Amino acid sequence: MKRKCCPSGGGGKDRFGRMHDHEDIGEWGGPGMIWLTNLRGDEFVLNAELIESVESRPDTTITLVNGRRYIVKESVEEVVTRVIEYKRRIFGIKAGV
Repeated sequence: MKRKCCPSGGGGKDRFGRMHDHEDIGEWGGPGMIWLTNLRGDEFVLNAELIESVESRPDTTITLVNGRRYIVKESVEEVVTRVIEYKRRIFGIKAGV
């Protein structure tokens, strides 16, 4: 599945009012990013490089290195899988190797 970097589908301003060039960020997000779903069902991208811990409390809670927490619908296992896939893409490692 292909996703765009902002919901508008075009260049210009993103939903936060920042100017940018529009780019295809692909299935897993942009550089360092993984797609996740908050408890309201809204998708967002999170920088995988900033994840400090992922816990089940019972909802999956992601804590970043700056202390900010995100609660997501995905299981701990799914978050870990997405981070591993991101790392494989970055370092060019094929699955099963």
